[in-house]
Amino acid sequence: MKIFSYPFGANDFYIKPDTALAKPTDDFFIPPVCDSLSFAVCYAIKINRLGRSIQERFAHRYYLQVNYGVCLYGHKAHLTGRQTDELSNVNMPLWIPGVSLDYSLSMPRAFLFPEELQAISLIVNKESERYFNIPSKSDICRRIAHLSGFVYVKMGDLLLMELHPPLPVTTGTRIRVLPEVDFMVR
Repeated sequence: MKIFSYPFGANDFYIKPDTALAKPTDDFFIPPVCDSLSFAVCYAIKINRLGRSIQERFAHRYYLQVNYGVCLYGHKAHLTGRQTDELSNVNMPLWIPGVSLDYSLSMPRAFLFPEELQAISLIVNKESERYFNIPSKSDICRRIAHLSGFVYVKMGDLLLMELHPPLPVTTGTRIRVLPEVDFMVR
């Protein structure tokens, strides 16, 4: 299984290792190499057949089930000015070093049909609730077509689409994504 992720507002994807997927009941422990964390709520599409160079008009045939989850990103705060300049000169996003953290993607085990998942809401530390719209079918098909132009998509692969820009998170933060994901950052 491969995990492909499109950051919010980006046209390019990156690949997460399968070790990034955690059980829904696992807490996330901040690794010592990370100085700070951010998170984003994601809409997940489960690919159900093998395909390559899929045309957008046929992409709806390549998924039947969807889900949602939370992606965590680690950041290294002490990049020198020169290192930051080098990264920006090659147009490499600064979040690249933090995408491969183990157990950094939490989502329910059960997948749903797209019609069953109408809205996703986020609660951080029992405070204000934010609601996110589900990506449109045409947006999902466009992403599948784009992705399949670069790699083979196989049965069981996950395509993640971030629903908002990453938000900062600190130790002790409890993140709930309704209806089911609930975990603590330690």
